[in-house]
Amino acid sequence: MYTEFEKDSAPSLENFLKERDIDTVAFDIDNTLLATHEYYRQALYEIGMDVAERNTTSRRAEDIATEFIQIVLDEYKRGNYRPILMEEQCESALRRHFGDSLDPNLLQIVNDLLEDFYTTSPQRYEATPHVLQVIKSLGAEIVLHSHAQEEWTRIKAEDLSFAVGFTLPYLATDITEEKDSSSWLRALQLIDRDISKTLVIGDSFTSDILPAIHAGCKHLVWIDYYGTGIPKGVEIPSDVEIVVVKNIQEILKLK
Repeated sequence: MYTEFEKDSAPSLENFLKERDIDTVAFDIDNTLLATHEYYRQALYEIGMDVAERNTTSRRAEDIATEFIQIVLDEYKRGNYRPILMEEQCESALRRHFGDSLDPNLLQIVNDLLEDFYTTSPQRYEATPHVLQVIKSLGAEIVLHSHAQEEWTRIKAEDLSFAVGFTLPYLATDITEEKDSSSWLRALQLIDRDISKTLVIGDSFTSDILPAIHAGCKHLVWIDYYGTGIPKGVEIPSDVEIVVVKNIQEILKLK
């Protein structure tokens, strides 16, 4: 259900948007609005437990499951954090773990366990619906941009739309393509808005923040969950403003 919020429910955010002449807010989806990392970790843990139970060893199943998660994360890091289908991630991790002794049947079992992975949306962060509703109440347009398959992005966007009570337009940039400056511009074209008057919000400095700057965005919010800070050696243009927050809820406190 859509709840109408009074404008003074987020006075600092209202002033932030007005002072910068911002009429649109463009959101990344995964790990910005939805807890996708946690969704992946839970699925990987369950797969790791299943693998452990089928593997004759004296080691604790929980330890094997945790190790499996770490192997997948290491592979993801090795690939420079480029999105990859879950099935491919798991296969790569299993081959690294078992080597030539990998049972082909185990790959099929893992694929069966992942059958419904892309048919469900990750859980929304608790503050996500409220943040979206407040921004809508302030008169700003909202568009979503995800680096994922079209069908899974549709499922996530529909879940978010249901939660807030209004339709959220979205762009899905397939994982075989780059989430770059041109894709951010395509997202804004969906609602016929100018990126120079848009606030871009995302958790990835390389996929969200930098590409949006290259597209012409002047105002951005980076959700830096781990407090890593802006990477060294990255030069931010003097006319670009980046606000760093720790979570989605802090969006309402922008000044």
